[in-house]
Amino acid sequence: MTIGSQNDIDAHGIPGNRKIELFNSSLMRLCRYTNNTMMKVISSLKQGVKMNEIGRIIEIEARKGGFAAQHEHTIINPSS
Repeated sequence: MTIGSQNDIDAHGIPGNRKIELFNSSLMRLCRYTNNTMMKVISSLKQGVKMNEIGRIIEIEARKGGFAAQHEHTIINPSS
């Protein structure tokens, strides 16, 4: 499954005034999976946890849902 963005913004929490419109059930499913994964990551946080352990949790949960974690990121300025 591939989900594309309607515009130049990914749904990953860059602060701004723009609203993301949930336009289909696949995107809503992705949002639910993302929230569940975030909660698993939060519950795993403790002193000394390594970043790659957090990444592993995200990767495993993404695969369980039929998704893939994005490994390369482009940072944009939402005010431009």
